[in-house]
Amino acid sequence: MKKIIYTDNNYILSDTSNYGDGLDYAIKGEGVTLVLKNGREETRSGSAYAAARFCAYLGLIYVANPDFG
Repeated sequence: MKKIIYTDNNYILSDTSNYGDGLDYAIKGEGVTLVLKNGREETRSGSAYAAARFCAYLGLIYVANPDFG
C-alpha cells in the first residue's frame, strides 16, 4: 500500500491530511473541479481527490506505455 498526501496549489503538503510517519507520493488535491450529474461544477479538496487524480495519471501512463512496470 502506498501513502498519498495532497498538496495545495503551491505544492505545499497539506496540514489536514493524515499521513503518519511518512508518505510515498504527494499530488495536488486542493481546488479539484468536479462535474456533477446535473452538469454543475464544484470545487473540493482532500486526499481522496488527490488519490483519484494520481490513479488517473497512472492510467494515462499505462495506456501510453503498456509495458510500464
